[in-house]
Amino acid sequence: MDVLRNMQVQMEELMNELNAIQKEMGKEMNAVQNLQAQLTENQLVKSELDLLAADTNVFKLVGPILVKQDCVEAQSNVNKRIEFIEAEMQKATDKLQRLEKTQGEKRVKVSDLQKNMQRIAMSMQQAAGAASAS
Repeated sequence: MDVLRNMQVQMEELMNELNAIQKEMGKEMNAVQNLQAQLTENQLVKSELDLLAADTNVFKLVGPILVKQDCVEAQSNVNKRIEFIEAEMQKATDKLQRLEKTQGEKRVKVSDLQKNMQRIAMSMQQAAGAASAS
């Protein structure tokens, strides 16, 4: 009986770990979606800036006011922002892959533990049946 209790405790710990991993995966997926939206927006801005001549003045909204900005400087800022967002997306994607791998490993452990618990429970029932039969 103690063996089954210990296995049950292990099972609960593994399930808690799996739930924590799933929550973290949800957060990372949301982060990737937000970054994808930002990337799309910045790529649109970049394509619009590419249509302008280099000496064109661009205005950037900073709080409640428009600030004059050089077109080349604006393009440079947008390009840097795109690079940053792509790097952040890569980090989030890598983390998601690591979490998926860890989740798979935990699921295998849960499955193995369930099989062992069933095997032990059956052998205990058989032993109890054999003891009551004799």
